[in-house]
Amino acid sequence: MQKNPFILSLSFPRIFSLLIVLLSLFTLLISRASAWQSNAISVVSAASYEANCASESIAAAFGAQLSNVTLAGSDTDPVTPGVQLPTTLGGTTVEVGGRAAGIFFVSPAQVNFLMPANLAAGSQAVVIRNGSTAHNGTVTIAQNAPGVFTANATGLGVVAAQALRVRNNVATYEEVAQFAGGAFIPRPIDLGPASDLVYLVLYGTGWRQAGNTTRVSLGGELITPLFAGPQGGFAGLDQINALIPRSLLGSGRLSVVVVTPNAPPSNAGEAEIAGVISSNSPLVNSFLPAIVQATQTVTINGSGFASNADNNLVRIGSADAQVLSASPNQLVVRVPYGSETSQILVRTVNGDGLSSTALRVRTSMSGVVESTGQQPLTGVTIRSLTDG
Repeated sequence: MQKNPFILSLSFPRIFSLLIVLLSLFTLLISRASAWQSNAISVVSAASYEANCASESIAAAFGAQLSNVTLAGSDTDPVTPGVQLPTTLGGTTVEVGGRAAGIFFVSPAQVNFLMPANLAAGSQAVVIRNGSTAHNGTVTIAQNAPGVFTANATGLGVVAAQALRVRNNVATYEEVAQFAGGAFIPRPIDLGPASDLVYLVLYGTGWRQAGNTTRVSLGGELITPLFAGPQGGFAGLDQINALIPRSLLGSGRLSVVVVTPNAPPSNAGEAEIAGVISSNSPLVNSFLPAIVQATQTVTINGSGFASNADNNLVRIGSADAQVLSASPNQLVVRVPYGSETSQILVRTVNGDGLSSTALRVRTSMSGVVESTGQQPLTGVTIRSLTDG
């Protein structure tokens, strides 16, 4: 594994903006916490929300009255290479094992900070001070504690990453996530012709100490990255550059997991790998209705579909739909259970076609409501408060 400058990292302004967005979004997750005991805090990885953290990784602490303000930190010394984080932000300080920690973000219920370097493995005391009030907790330090950032900042769903395509010695970046139907969903990665090299550029925290022993699992296929280590432009941020093997062509949605020695695997994000896209691929022009539930039908209009229903594969999210009828210009399919909001993929022997917009799949519930004695209750109505 070598550091290839050609594909090592994004420009600093672009990735800095990405992480500021992610760190700001963490304030939306405060509802995860239950009622806090007075002055108690819980400390987790800011990427995976798992309890283990590594030295020089990005962490999040949750509690109450941790700060009197909501404030994002900035580089305290732009002249010095790298990012020099403040150790006091809005009157709040953080100590881990008695050592001051750099702070990314403070709010009354959440503080994001950088674990100091070279912490001893095992339990370490964490103290957050807001003025004269001390908030206490502990964190388990491990040599490796990989966590993958995701686009929605929950530790789940599509990864916060880019696809880097090298074609004719020219490199271009492409997004792997898109916002549709009120949520982040994967943007399928087109591997292009066989001469293209397409890398997944993945961002997270907690794996820099593993170096060349780091691996990435894409849909269960273990890949040795070209590079795994510090991103270099943002404190605590780690990066992986992994060549996507062409054996994954057309595999659809895949789990993305970082694996390091002597540590649990990272949280599982996801990405989507498109199939063959050519001039003969089917075209998906439109579909109706735009919002559906499982078991309802969708009419897909376009061209290049197979006349035999069995020769069309239609995928909604990671679930394959039943094709009820087919003609070269129209398909009628049944939305399967397990579908989620996503673009509609139609695959024939000539390649893949993808809708330009996402089909919104509403959540539905079925079954019975039971008493605490596991007996069905009659006359009970369940009303959904959301349709996402």
